Amino acid sequence: MLLASKFWHQGMGYSLRYPSHYITTNILHLEKHSLLGKYVYAMLVFQLSGIVHIVGDVAAGVSVRDSGVMQWFSIQALGFIIEDTFIALYRKITGTKARPDSKIPTWQKIFGFIWVCAWMVWTMPVWTYPISKESDGKGVLPFSFVQYVS
Repeated sequence: MLLASKFWHQGMGYSLRYPSHYITTNILHLEKHSLLGKYVYAMLVFQLSGIVHIVGDVAAGVSVRDSGVMQWFSIQALGFIIEDTFIALYRKITGTKARPDSKIPTWQKIFGFIWVCAWMVWTMPVWTYPISKESDGKGVLPFSFVQYVS
């Protein structure tokens, strides 16, 4: 299991684990707990999730070619790599070890939440821009938080 999985949404991941695990271990013959195996597995989960999500873009009127879904899902594995690298460096520098989920300090949970929000803000436009372009100014959602800020 990836270290980053403590802070990332995994709703679709649970149903896509089995085919990703099968491809990673049975077809590619990668060790389940090796670093390469973990990241190939994560990339496969994201690619399969992208394939599922592209249906939503097509339903919204975005062509498969113009959709940013596959680009967005592809870069998410990079987010795991960045997060895992940061956690490993932090542990090496401070000499701390992994803790059970229930003992993660609150400041680390807050930092993880901020990291995920920042990552999403940076990466989401590649996916959301093509959909919002098709909305004819109506927006993707039936409400807007931005209207209250501006």
